[in-house]
Amino acid sequence: MSDILGVGIVGCGVVTVFDIIPNLLDTEVEQRIRLVAVADNLPNRAEEIADKFNIPKHYDSAEDLCQDKDVDIVVIATPVPSHLPNALSAIRSGKHIYIQKTMTLAVEEANTIIDAARKAGVKVAAAPGNHLRSRAMQEIRDHIREGKIGKICWGRAQRGARHEDDIRRQPGSELEHADPSWYYKPGGGPLRDAAVYDLHAITWILGPARRVVAMSGVSIPIRFWQSKEIKVEMDDNTHFILEFDNSCFFVISSHFIRGCSKVPSMEIYGDDGAIIYGGCATGSYELWVKGSGRNRLGFEEVLAHVGAPEISGAEAKGTNHYIVGDILHLADCVIKDKAPEISAEHARHVIEIIQGVYDSARSGKAVELKTSFNYQH
Repeated sequence: MSDILGVGIVGCGVVTVFDIIPNLLDTEVEQRIRLVAVADNLPNRAEEIADKFNIPKHYDSAEDLCQDKDVDIVVIATPVPSHLPNALSAIRSGKHIYIQKTMTLAVEEANTIIDAARKAGVKVAAAPGNHLRSRAMQEIRDHIREGKIGKICWGRAQRGARHEDDIRRQPGSELEHADPSWYYKPGGGPLRDAAVYDLHAITWILGPARRVVAMSGVSIPIRFWQSKEIKVEMDDNTHFILEFDNSCFFVISSHFIRGCSKVPSMEIYGDDGAIIYGGCATGSYELWVKGSGRNRLGFEEVLAHVGAPEISGAEAKGTNHYIVGDILHLADCVIKDKAPEISAEHARHVIEIIQGVYDSARSGKAVELKTSFNYQH
C-alpha cells in the first residue's frame, strides 16, 4: 500500500464544500492523503463539485465510489440517516471509513458497522475527534488527572445554532440550494448535530456515563428558510443530566435556539477548583484553584492558569482542521495498522446517551447506560 492514501467523499453538502475539500487540498495534507473522488445522489452535484475543485472522479452513488480501486478511505459526510447504508457499502468493498458525526441513529446500527468492519478487516474512525487535537482539551484533561481541581463533582455545557439562518445557505451563496430541513426531521435534532461534540469530549475526559435523565421538546414548531416553511418534527430544545462514577453529574443544554457566544461552552467543577472553557473565559480556558484566603462562601478562588487562544474550527486550515485531522489520523492508523483513537465504540456510547436522552424525556425516568469503550484513565 502506498504511503499516500486515496480518499473518496460521499456527500457534497455544506460541510464537504466549505470544510473538508478545501482542507484536503492543502499542500501539506496532499503529501499524506489524496482526494481522488466525490459522490452525491443529487443529479450533477458531484460533477459540479469535482469540476470546481479539479477532483479527478465523480459518481452519482456511494456504491459506485466505493468500487473505485484508487479509493482507500471513504469519508461519509451525508445526513445521519444514510450513514449506515453508505458505511456498509464501503465495508463490503474493503474500504476503511471515516464517518461524520453522529455515526448512526441507534446503537443497533453502530453494532452492525462495528461487527461488519471487524469481519472485513477494515478500520472505522468516527467523528468528532477535535478534542484529540485541541491543546486546551488536552491540558484540561491533564489538569483533572493531576488533581488540580480536586474530585470532579459536576459540570455543564451548552451548544446550539439555527441552521436556517446560516449565511452559507442564503440566496447568492454558493450553497443556497442546501436545504437545512433535515435538521428538523426525524434523525436530525441538536443532539446529533451539536451536543455530540460535548458528549465525545466529556466522556473522553471523565469516561463512560452511567445513566441519563432528560427533558426535551419542540419550542419553535415552524421555521423559515428562504421562502420555504419548515415544520419541525424533531425536538429542538433538549436539556439533560449525565451521571458518572462517584456522584459526578454533568448538565448539557443542546438546542436549535439562538445562542450567546459570551456564555462558557463548558464548565467543570471540583471540590478544589474549576475549569471554564470557551465563551467568556479569557483565552481558551481558565483554571481556577483554591486560594489561602476565605470569604463567606469558603476559600477564595485564584486564577492559576489561562490557556492560550486556539484557532477556531471555522478558521483552521489544513492539518489544523479537525475533520481533516481525523482523516489524517485514520490514514496513519491504516498505514501503521493500529486502532483509531476516535473509535466506533466510543461513538456507540455517545449514540446510546442520545437514545437515552429521548427515552428519558418521553418516559420521565432515568435511563441506565450499558455500553462502554476503551477509556484511558
